[in-house]
Amino acid sequence: MNYHLEVLNDKEFEQLSKDLLEKVLGIPLQNFKTGKDGGIDLRYSSHIQNDIIIQAKAYTKSNYANLRATMNKEKVKMNKLSPSPKRYILTTTCALSPKEVDEIMVIMNPYILSTQDIYGRDRIESLISGHHDIEKKYYKLWLTSTNILETILHNGQRSQSEFFRDKVLKKASIYVPTKNLQDAIDKLNENKFVIISGEPGVGKTTIAYILICDLLSNGYELINIDDKISDALNLLSLNPDIKQVFFFDDFLGANINEILNPKNTESKIINFIEQIESSKNKFLILTSRTTILNQAKDNYEHFARQKFDRRSKYELRLNEYSLLNKAKIVYNHLYFNDISKQFKSSFFENKNYLKIVEHKNYFPRLIEFITSQHNYDPDYYKSVDEFIFKNLANPTEIWKVAFERQLEDEDRFLLFTLFSFAQPRVRHEILEHAFDSRYRYEIKENGIQKKIDPFNRALKKTLGSFITSVKVRDGVNEYQLLNPSIADFLLNYIRDSTEERNRILFSIGDIDQLTGYFDIERKDKIVLTRDFLKSYYPVFINCLHNINNKELSFAILNILYCFDKFFNPKIINDHSAFLTYFQKLIKSEYKDYISSSRFITILENIPNNYPNEIKELVISNWSKLMLSIIKNAYGTEDLASLENLHELYSMDLAKSIENEKINEEIGIKINSLFDDYVKDYEVVVSESDVLNTYHDSDETYTRFYIEDKYWDSYSSFFFDCGLNDYYDNFNHELDINSEEILDKILKNYSYEEDDYRSEAIVDEDYSREDEIKMIEDLFEE
Repeated sequence: MNYHLEVLNDKEFEQLSKDLLEKVLGIPLQNFKTGKDGGIDLRYSSHIQNDIIIQAKAYTKSNYANLRATMNKEKVKMNKLSPSPKRYILTTTCALSPKEVDEIMVIMNPYILSTQDIYGRDRIESLISGHHDIEKKYYKLWLTSTNILETILHNGQRSQSEFFRDKVLKKASIYVPTKNLQDAIDKLNENKFVIISGEPGVGKTTIAYILICDLLSNGYELINIDDKISDALNLLSLNPDIKQVFFFDDFLGANINEILNPKNTESKIINFIEQIESSKNKFLILTSRTTILNQAKDNYEHFARQKFDRRSKYELRLNEYSLLNKAKIVYNHLYFNDISKQFKSSFFENKNYLKIVEHKNYFPRLIEFITSQHNYDPDYYKSVDEFIFKNLANPTEIWKVAFERQLEDEDRFLLFTLFSFAQPRVRHEILEHAFDSRYRYEIKENGIQKKIDPFNRALKKTLGSFITSVKVRDGVNEYQLLNPSIADFLLNYIRDSTEERNRILFSIGDIDQLTGYFDIERKDKIVLTRDFLKSYYPVFINCLHNINNKELSFAILNILYCFDKFFNPKIINDHSAFLTYFQKLIKSEYKDYISSSRFITILENIPNNYPNEIKELVISNWSKLMLSIIKNAYGTEDLASLENLHELYSMDLAKSIENEKINEEIGIKINSLFDDYVKDYEVVVSESDVLNTYHDSDETYTRFYIEDKYWDSYSSFFFDCGLNDYYDNFNHELDINSEEILDKILKNYSYEEDDYRSEAIVDEDYSREDEIKMIEDLFEE
């Protein structure tokens, strides 16, 4: 098996060499501090000093020429040792040809006694494969082995996840295995799902990625949930032989978004979690900020009642990182980041590394920031020391200097444009259109000098530092901010800058730029006052000419939603534009998806907020509007709103239901929603009840029992749709294959679920004194 030795830092490779050679030689070896060895990493001394000298050379980016130059220097060191070494052994991450091995032996003559004492990459990998206990000990090495990585990448490509080669290797190289991972694994095994929560930047997503990689290596398929639970429900396999892990990053949204996305109603999230719990070989991993998780518990009764967070919450607390692990995280960033020796040396001087790991504001994302040299601006900071400790003292400002001093105007325009969408990801063409709208505005209003291809120039500069990209199924790139802390920074930046807020609002090229972060009263968003909205109204009307896809019904509805939210008659004494777009919506064919919940909100506000002519327009097109709501209903709550809408407009719901087309569409929609709901039969009938019935009676009676349970569940589901009084007005047909359901339950009963176990190790407990000494040894130059 091939291994990516590059994920090990120099100290880890030295320790790996020690473990392997102790197996090969059958003798204990001594470690020496780096820089104090005079050419010795490891040594064996029996009654003769320097009996065996071992040097471990880890090269992450160097070639054989560098190794050869190093060995010439090693020869000089060996000549100076007293007594002279009897035997010299070399281990290296370099792949060596037979000719290169011979050359090294000549260079190190007479200390290397045989070519068998030269361990190049191939021999190191062969030894690891032959000693599973060592492979297990170096968890991230095992995780990035060829066989495991190919499994991860294959599953990642198939599910359109972000688990691409470079991302996995980067995460693994910096990752420090701790009990955090084992705790998450234990929770996952116990409950089938885990909520990884914690404050921004503590490493929630990193732990989730490593845990997912581990599952993928055990044969699980990854399903990455972007923003619609229904998509995940459709991909959930009832076949126990199909292993699946579902990942929902930031499942309750960021602190500036809705607690629960309208597309992910509380009931659907709860239902999905319940289906995972009752399915064989299925796991669910979710991440959430602690504050948002707490808000969900406070605001959503069902979520709190189920106590999902108490049963399976795995919160990453800073005190769960030992000092030694904090130090290892810092060291890995310094070792693997492309930084100069001068920049790196500042972390070693005066034991700054110790001050960093003991700092009250230590958290992994801040370490990632201060160990990246491109974030250091020598014209702003007097020294690297000041850069390090100024950002540690004020972690909320980590992006400020880079944003203000290292980016050009078009780079900042791109960041603000992407931020303004307040979405998980934005497609290339949508982002480019919105950026072009902002760029034209800046040229016209602020005298910005036009540059060649500004969008792609800005994209190239910000990718990897502020923005990341993902190629989706159709081959198009989608973009998102590198991490949530950038969104927090930009949000506060705009709150403090009326000018920047206005530049975004005055140049929008997509209606979603207004509906995400801006609000009239919510303090967790950017509040727009009534006085401002009155002055902004004519600007917004003008901006509508630049809106993307403005002739499509979903865009028209979103425009109407903005009118109703920001410019309704209680704020703006003009409803003409709202009327124009409402007429456009009525005339559209509704071929593309529209949000029923938004449409319902608008219709509910019209009777009290708008002139009677608009209410009459709704009534005169009643059947068409109701059909649109029904066809696009996302859940039972959308259908349940029909009764209230009919009351608001003094319409007869019974008469509407008599309409053949409406009646047919309601029946189709309820059956479709119910089919999604009962995809997992355990939401209808428990396996234990079916098995008890089967053992107490016979197959025929059990099938009748299952069918009765389905009809009971259907009746309850129909009641949730708010149409219980009209049950007899519909033709009810359920396709209940009780024979197939019973067969699945019997097979599940006899099916033994695979026991998922990880190769992860639990870190040891050390005293503070021991930790400090080990940290000093780690950073010894």
